[in-house]
Amino acid sequence: MSEHTEQQCVFEWAAYNIGKYPELELLAEIPNGGKRDIVTAVNLKAEGVKAGFPDIILPVPRGDNRYHGLSERRETARVRRTERVYCGEILRNERNSIMNKTKIDWADFSWNPVTGCENDCEYCYARKIANRFEGFEPRCGGEYIPDGKGTSPKSIYNSTHNEPLHIFNEQPFKRTIGGLWQKASFPYDFEPTFHRYRLDEPTHLKTPSTIFVCSMADLFGDWVPDEWIYDVFDACAAAPQHRYLFLTKNPARYWELKNKGLLPAESNYWFGATMTNSESENYTADNLPDYTGTPIPTHRNTFVSVEPIQDDIEDKHPTGGFFTYYSKCVKWAILGAETGNRRDKIVPKREWIEKIVKACQKAKVPVFMKSSLADIWGEPLIQETPFAANKT
Repeated sequence: MSEHTEQQCVFEWAAYNIGKYPELELLAEIPNGGKRDIVTAVNLKAEGVKAGFPDIILPVPRGDNRYHGLSERRETARVRRTERVYCGEILRNERNSIMNKTKIDWADFSWNPVTGCENDCEYCYARKIANRFEGFEPRCGGEYIPDGKGTSPKSIYNSTHNEPLHIFNEQPFKRTIGGLWQKASFPYDFEPTFHRYRLDEPTHLKTPSTIFVCSMADLFGDWVPDEWIYDVFDACAAAPQHRYLFLTKNPARYWELKNKGLLPAESNYWFGATMTNSESENYTADNLPDYTGTPIPTHRNTFVSVEPIQDDIEDKHPTGGFFTYYSKCVKWAILGAETGNRRDKIVPKREWIEKIVKACQKAKVPVFMKSSLADIWGEPLIQETPFAANKT
């Protein structure tokens, strides 16, 4: 199909659907190419026509200013440098307002100013995603692209783990198979990376929302510099209309920050700890003598995420009943099963879930079952939150 025919089909579709989507009235083509005589070409250039600029635009913002419009560029021949620059610059400017809608049941958005993790969880979905989309290209043909400035990544080494940590002040990019540029979300695969350019994203979302912070990282892993955490907290404080949910396998870090007076105490911060089985090392009685018998700090909004459930946590935990023992310091329990088709995947038994639910109900702790439990628990799932309304 030729470019002319394809664009004609797009506008025919728009005309047919304009009654349903009135904003399609603003869909327009910008004629930037084609063969013209020299005089016409000079005049059009003087009027502002630019070769390589997107052909079709729809200047209609969507999603609480998350997207400021639609731009489309189609090429069947070799992609010219000007096209890469224009499309890349458009992407670079869009990054200031985009935060990802999430499919996670208990949040509205996920926000990842830090990505990567040094835990080696065999069931980790985040690592698989990062492995799939890793890589970036800071230089091409001797020139910084796409905006002429480059990303200038900085790598440092963590003194505890002697592993690389990476910092980006600008959005990195990578090339597609067709030669166009796209955002590089995981430039160093799943190595810990600080995307400083994402820190202002919550301020661009005006509607109060529940935001899962660092769904693609463990922000409180002991390899993460304190400064990264402080900067994320400052970014949250700059957009206080939202509710921020944090989750870690290293809840001891919460205590370290609390003792330093640096763990936010505002009501819109929720600090969670992840566990998967009764042997989760951060929650055994032997590892908690300095924590006054609590796995996460009191006097804060706290929750526990048991996902994936891998054994009978309530009965087998060294405390004699995890949620029975810790009910005074846990304000919410999230339960979920492992997803995917991993060979050794553990499918939780219904009775394991029932014991957790019973203990939580006795302690008046809200329980939220993720959709991954639907085949085990049945419908309807229990999806309670400690918030005034579900999710927001």
